[in-house]
Amino acid sequence: FSGVPVGAGSELFVVGERDHEVRLFVLDPSTGRQKWTTQIGEADIGIGEDFGRRWWTSQVAVSGGVAVCPTTVGWLVAVDRLNRSVMWARRYEDPQPNDRGARGDSMVSFESLNRRWAPSAPIVADGKVVYAPSEQHVLYCFDLLKGHIRWRRPKRDFLYVAGVFDGRVLLVGKNSVAALSLETGEDSWPAVQIPESDGITSGMGVAADHRYYLPLHSGQLCTIDLRSGSVVGKSYLS
Repeated sequence: FSGVPVGAGSELFVVGERDHEVRLFVLDPSTGRQKWTTQIGEADIGIGEDFGRRWWTSQVAVSGGVAVCPTTVGWLVAVDRLNRSVMWARRYEDPQPNDRGARGDSMVSFESLNRRWAPSAPIVADGKVVYAPSEQHVLYCFDLLKGHIRWRRPKRDFLYVAGVFDGRVLLVGKNSVAALSLETGEDSWPAVQIPESDGITSGMGVAADHRYYLPLHSGQLCTIDLRSGSVVGKSYLS
């Protein structure tokens, strides 16, 4: 398995790899037995040998009748729960020299931590799918039903996607926080710069009541207004 099972209704959804086939497995939550499965990708180099892919996750996002599945082999795939078939499969970028081919015919190159996106699940919101693949230094927004790319933005120095709140995609970097419009991908407000004296960001934050609470290495908890992008408070955690 390549991620934590996600529960939706009376089913558990999890991506796994067997005999070089990347598959969506749907399990019975009471017994763990397989209810059905469908292939969503293929890797010529198995996960047992491709150590670079072990850093990545294929966390499923389920919205209504659609399961959106990363694969770790360069594709994002949407599966129709009713028909148990692939709705669309999107390669976000053409294969590059010395990279995997269309079926994953070479191993993943190693990079230092934080050069790539921190592994995360796709986020489904307002008929769109926001995804930051560990394979690429790009943030993508796809159409949920058709799979076409609505917009894309370079990773720059951001580390992870914190979530989608009030129509904004929140990005957290080492010393900054930014928000993009879910509709267009344009900046919603100027990026918040965290002073060096406050320390770098430390782990994942939490959103509640139009505010985002971000822990810092100094022990402070920085509170950011998600509507304006302004810092509205800092508290010290001893």
